[in-house]
Amino acid sequence: TCRRLVWNPNYKEIDDWQLALHRKSEVRKENVTINAEQQTQLFRVYQLDLDGTKTYPFAFRGIKTMHKAGYQQPPAADYRLVYDGTITCAKDADPKDVLDLIYIRCNDTFPEGYQGHSLSMSDVVELYDKENRSYFYYDEAGFAHVQFSPGLAKPCPKGDYSV
Repeated sequence: TCRRLVWNPNYKEIDDWQLALHRKSEVRKENVTINAEQQTQLFRVYQLDLDGTKTYPFAFRGIKTMHKAGYQQPPAADYRLVYDGTITCAKDADPKDVLDLIYIRCNDTFPEGYQGHSLSMSDVVELYDKENRSYFYYDEAGFAHVQFSPGLAKPCPKGDYSV
């Protein structure tokens, strides 16, 4: 409901509009604090190169199927880089939480430059920064930490799509 505004020249207290301005500045301060507690995480997505004639018994399957097929780790030479980008997440976020965000981002609406299919089992996600790299195989139960040699993977199909 709206109340009628009445001007009183003798009124010496804080007006509603001044309170609203104060609240707005407090919200801005909170947003700056929240943004300061976020970080940008670099990541890459690798998917099996299914364009050739070779078939993979573990394509779109879990890590146990890959092991049964005779591979201890994903064969990087059979993978292709399909995306190199960033995602915003909480500072010092657990890798599992970051990977969940990446899964959502690469399934709902593809990021610009994404050259693959929806993130699926048998895909490899790399989390990296200037000092560290970690690789995760998307499995039935989520992401499993694996060893991976990205230098053996094929580049993006149509050039570099880094964001």
